[in-house]
Amino acid sequence: MNVPSATFAAMFPGAFLNTHPDKLAVVMGGSGFTQTFAQLDAAANQLSHLLRSAGVQPGDHVAICMENHDRYLEVVWGATTPAPCTRAPPAASPAAS
Repeated sequence: MNVPSATFAAMFPGAFLNTHPDKLAVVMGGSGFTQTFAQLDAAANQLSHLLRSAGVQPGDHVAICMENHDRYLEVVWGATTPAPCTRAPPAASPAAS
């Protein structure tokens, strides 16, 4: 299936980041896991940077084999970002240091 790039861009969580960063993007009924658009975008961006550091280039194919999981959408978006690694990775929080 060939999805028009305009449709893909409109679906990308980053499209909602500027206007609705604190709105819920993911709600998992079974586990109660929730994730805002800002959190989803940050996690997807982090994975995108990880893939780039492992040598994955834009246009490369990435296979995703995983169960229905709380983090599924961030993996999918991180692996299919139209232009991976266009933003700097998020700064580490002081608690992570």
